[in-house]
Amino acid sequence: MKIIKIILLSGLVISTLACSTESLKRISYETLQNISVRKCEQNLSSKCPKREGYDDYQRRRKEVNGS
Repeated sequence: MKIIKIILLSGLVISTLACSTESLKRISYETLQNISVRKCEQNLSSKCPKREGYDDYQRRRKEVNGS
């Protein structure tokens, strides 16, 4: 059992290190968007905001920052 935990932990560490910073940002953003949509749907609100994709978010962010 201890060996299985070590193997799983090693795999997790390696896969985390293999992800680029951009991938982690994208995954985090998408996760937060999914949580927001799910909360809105649970409240049965008909005025849920339109879900913005990560690329649109980055483009808008660059426009605001003037980069």
